[in-house]
Amino acid sequence: MRLIGVGLSGINKFCGLMELGTGISSSIYYKIIDSISIAVKSVFDVVMLKAVREEKLSKVCSARRTRRYFNRKESYKEGREKNPSEKSAAKTVVAKKRKTVVKKNPAVKTQDLTIKLMKKLSRNYGLAIQRHPDSVEEMRKEIWAGFFHKISTDSNPQHSYCSETWCKYKITVKNNSVHKFKHPPALAKDVQEVLKPIYDDLTKQELLERCLGGNTQNNNESFNNCVWSMAPKHIFCGKKIVKIACQTAACIFNEGFHPVLKILEVMGVKIGSIAAQLAADCDRTRIRVANRRSTEAYKEARTKRRQAILDENEHYEEDVGIMYGAGIAD
Repeated sequence: MRLIGVGLSGINKFCGLMELGTGISSSIYYKIIDSISIAVKSVFDVVMLKAVREEKLSKVCSARRTRRYFNRKESYKEGREKNPSEKSAAKTVVAKKRKTVVKKNPAVKTQDLTIKLMKKLSRNYGLAIQRHPDSVEEMRKEIWAGFFHKISTDSNPQHSYCSETWCKYKITVKNNSVHKFKHPPALAKDVQEVLKPIYDDLTKQELLERCLGGNTQNNNESFNNCVWSMAPKHIFCGKKIVKIACQTAACIFNEGFHPVLKILEVMGVKIGSIAAQLAADCDRTRIRVANRRSTEAYKEARTKRRQAILDENEHYEEDVGIMYGAGIAD
């Protein structure tokens, strides 16, 4: 019953309503809790050892991919150094392209920091981490690409970190039509001064290293949801109950519902076909829901729903004004 968030009081009420007797005493209940704690701890240790081995293996594979990447990069540099004529020719082409970009615009428009822009910058930061889960350097480059892209102007384009997959300026350079390209209004100078220190903090080595492997806050929230389903936040739970809930949640989060059957086996419970089928059905359902939520169509629909809610709230605030906030009564 603890697995579905029901404690001693809930067990006794359930037994009474189902005509199963008067329930159990507190002493028997806490003996059962001690037995559950021992069983959960033993299965938890096994699951964590397996997770550690898998993580070490993934880091070794990631390090090998990184070494191969830098080896290819070094060999490419050596080849360019052996052929200086190609390098000088490339410089000449770039110089010619730069000459065509120079245009004077006396009335320069700038962009202020709006809620819509902040959400766009946050989304770009998350995409940079998701697109480069194996390289801190590539993460950092794409994060800074978003910043420099926003401060670029016709007289000072800063797209060296940008990718041709999304940067319109890079696409026009590739198509030899850069003279037709007009930059949108860049971020205002005061906004740039505010954002640059934030980007410096968000691109620190120790922070980005924690994001290797595509790790984001969503996984933490999913794990927290597993814990709260067994030890709800609005109900007081003792230290041992919270520990059991955390260890069980870690097992379910890593391996699915089958560790729960292992816990019951350690406690001496005989597992039947119905319990095994239940565990298999729970795992299949979880995988099916996760696959559906990971599709591009679902993500796009979810983004549109969130954007619609934000637009509605902004429209409401413009018409009615803010009804609640810090210092609003002043």
